[in-house]
Amino acid sequence: MKQILQTGLMAALAVLLLSMAACQDQQVSPTITAQVSEVVPTSTAPPVASPTIVIPKVTKTAAPATVTPVEIAPQPTSQVVAVSMPQFAQFKPAPVDSLPAIFHEPIAPDMGNVLVPFALSPDQLVRLGQSGLVVSPGVEKEFFTVYEKARYDNVPIFVTSDSLLHSYHLIFDKVLRTAERQAFIPLLSELNEAM
Repeated sequence: MKQILQTGLMAALAVLLLSMAACQDQQVSPTITAQVSEVVPTSTAPPVASPTIVIPKVTKTAAPATVTPVEIAPQPTSQVVAVSMPQFAQFKPAPVDSLPAIFHEPIAPDMGNVLVPFALSPDQLVRLGQSGLVVSPGVEKEFFTVYEKARYDNVPIFVTSDSLLHSYHLIFDKVLRTAERQAFIPLLSELNEAM
């Protein structure tokens, strides 16, 4: 910051010196003479006493004076040191050679080959018979409890992307909570004390 102020001060000084040098050949000592002239009253103008300013005429007679340049001490150059900053690892997607599909044995028209361990409405049973998949509202607050129950009951599980994104959201919340308690709050306390 100090170097910036010194550089700005030196630049302002240089501009001042250059403007003085440019104006040197036009420098004239101004002489202002105040004369009070008597105005004869007429029918249109009231009598006024006003000063008269004599403006001197500028004549060039000699060559402009030379200005000796002011030596400006060179400022030490600061070197920028490249600091290695932490970076995320580069993502290299692995090639995937598969076709996503849900495969199930054909469902019998009377749904005799389907085990339904849940209480479903008639509309949901029709939907299950058509596509082999049905979604129904539940009372669980988290996805993992539904998956855990299905695993213990030996029921097929269809894992949805929103459940995975929700898990990442919960993990991010925990990481942020830990960072706030262990790092941010102590830093904020130090900042408050320093201010």
